[in-house]
Amino acid sequence: SETQGFLIVMLTYITSATEVSNEELVRSLETTVPEQEETLMATLAKQWMQEGITQGLEQGLEQGLLSSIRTGLKTRFGAAGEQVMERIADTHDPAKLQQLVSALFEVNTLAEFQERCRIVLADDRPVNGAHLN
Repeated sequence: SETQGFLIVMLTYITSATEVSNEELVRSLETTVPEQEETLMATLAKQWMQEGITQGLEQGLEQGLLSSIRTGLKTRFGAAGEQVMERIADTHDPAKLQQLVSALFEVNTLAEFQERCRIVLADDRPVNGAHLN
């Protein structure tokens, strides 16, 4: 029905654009539109499942990139490279992590990689004690 379609659109918006908890949303549905509850719950379940899949893919990508950087640093620069990883491990932006993976293939020294980290991570703090100005 038209009302059901409207409610589905509204639910999709509410779940993606607000900070309403899942429990609050379910309680509201139970009291506001009990006759539509089953259909709307199926819509919510699909929305939550899609959000979970998206979040899982993002986390998997991030972990894969961090693992590649860790392996590259260890392989190219040994223990000194592993120490740089401490600073990078706090990074959660896949685009920045991808730039650092690329940097591992482009630099010749650990100091060059540390400078790249400073630039990519847009942070003027020293990377693992090395002042690179």
